[in-house]
Amino acid sequence: MNETLSPQTVEDILSILADKQALLVHCAGFGKGIGSYETNALKYLERLQRAIESDFELSCSTVVPGDMFSHNAMNYTGKVGLILCPNAMDSITFASPSDAGSQIDPNNPGRRSSGLPPATPQLIQAAIDERLYDAYNELGVLNYRVLGVFIDPPVQYSLGEGIVSIEYSEVASAFPDQPLFCIYRGELFGVVQDNAGYSIGAKADVQALYAC
Repeated sequence: MNETLSPQTVEDILSILADKQALLVHCAGFGKGIGSYETNALKYLERLQRAIESDFELSCSTVVPGDMFSHNAMNYTGKVGLILCPNAMDSITFASPSDAGSQIDPNNPGRRSSGLPPATPQLIQAAIDERLYDAYNELGVLNYRVLGVFIDPPVQYSLGEGIVSIEYSEVASAFPDQPLFCIYRGELFGVVQDNAGYSIGAKADVQALYAC
């Protein structure tokens, strides 16, 4: 007699993210010219604002303790992004331990085409576990909540002719309703504001974040 398998739920996905301390992050790409014609017409932080306002399928990476964005290792695609929480089991549409090469689907506005099978908890865990130490993975995410804004200081991006820097205050002004988190020595911390400006606060609890 075959054993009946328990149905997979969003809690299975949240448990994987919490256990792996893996943030699900949609970054604004370091190189501004890698989006669509529409998103490339937006200012840098406006691209993330549009992602909050629109029901788009987003290309994300997982960020675990020790990850970085540098010449030696690029574990995510930009230095500022949105930390996402999936709302349903099928919110993660595909999962790859490397760059999946997904593209905007011209036949299905707001969705991405990757050629990969639908994500399962096993594929999501493999995307985290099998990612190379110096590369990033790719997961498609649709139907999500934004838990905060991810920052890897200094916040910079390439505009082709040079590197543009963004102050913490600019990020905070662009996302007034979102908490800010930053990577410091490979760990996630909250960002707090005081009379002196913005500074690193208490260490963030990724497991608590994914108790969403």
